[in-house]
Amino acid sequence: MMTLSATAVEFTPGKYWSGLPVQEEKESDYMFELKDILYQLSINPGLFQECMNSLTDILSVAIREDWQLDEVADVIFEQSTMEPNFTYTGARMVDHLYRNLPNPPGRRHMRTLINQRAKNVVVRRKEMALDPAQQKRLHGVTMFMAELFMNMEIVGGDGTVQKIKVYRAALQELFESLTDYPSEANLKCLGNIFKLAGKTIEDYDREMSNSASSELINKIFNDGRNYIVNGKVDRSVRDQWLQLIEFRASDWGRRQVKGHRPKYEEPGPAGAAGAAAMNGAAGGDVFTNIPTFYSAQGTVISAEEAGFNAELFNPEDYSYEDETDPNNLNFDPALDHYGWQPELGSGSESGVTQDMADAYESFLRETGQEDQSGQTWAYE
Repeated sequence: MMTLSATAVEFTPGKYWSGLPVQEEKESDYMFELKDILYQLSINPGLFQECMNSLTDILSVAIREDWQLDEVADVIFEQSTMEPNFTYTGARMVDHLYRNLPNPPGRRHMRTLINQRAKNVVVRRKEMALDPAQQKRLHGVTMFMAELFMNMEIVGGDGTVQKIKVYRAALQELFESLTDYPSEANLKCLGNIFKLAGKTIEDYDREMSNSASSELINKIFNDGRNYIVNGKVDRSVRDQWLQLIEFRASDWGRRQVKGHRPKYEEPGPAGAAGAAAMNGAAGGDVFTNIPTFYSAQGTVISAEEAGFNAELFNPEDYSYEDETDPNNLNFDPALDHYGWQPELGSGSESGVTQDMADAYESFLRETGQEDQSGQTWAYE
């Protein structure tokens, strides 16, 4: 028989009640500081060094258990993969904490925890590539992996500084899924990643003599070309890929096709305005390794619109060309395999300009290739 008690805890409708006093768990001080620093960096990334020095000091004192570092990794990973403007800053944060946060024996590194979270997405990549509701997360993780590949390095067994192989392997698997299940959104994601990291990725593949990865890149460009030619895609995505194909044909801007001056070589405004233009404010005609910023709707915006000081992004600071490599100006004959053939017809119908067609003809002649289509590229 149930009896009433005058000392019972007051019941509040709509809330879980166990008959015991409810105590709200207070957020740890270090988590509060972490979230505050994430917010500060999202509106002013120029404070990166100051903020990260402060965060490292706080975490060095507060972190004593693996679960605490897990909390930190969760917050940084979510911010970096779900906020398009934060992927670059997030990658730098991971690198900074990996290098500067004390790591007692037996404790996992920040990089290991981030890798575990990325692995969960890589394992489910095919399912996510097919599901429009999950594509945003898949695209965010893929872009974040590209930023980690670009920004993190380790010292190899031979004492040389190297890119981290596991990130290239993760990108390989993610690229395959985005290519195997093509859609306008997946193609746009691939285009943005190759705009950011295509040069570095292919340079790494050549250095590692990774022919399998090179063949996959060729397949991606073949499939991308076929999709924009034969499918109904947004004009911005179509233009993005036509320019990207042309850019790759010049070995990512290091080889000028005779008689043709690509758009990305045209001089632009100096100073902050120039940096903003290089970052997308000029309509996406320029391909560089400067971080790309997006609005909440996924459209490209300038550094200033994203809350960044555009002067921070000097194009020269984002050049990844190895000037010590005597072969860095040599064109890779692997381009033989991706077989770009611009769609014939009038410029207004095909989206291929006369300059593009002329440049491709010059490229074929200079590399000893023959056009197998039996058709001319000239316009009537």
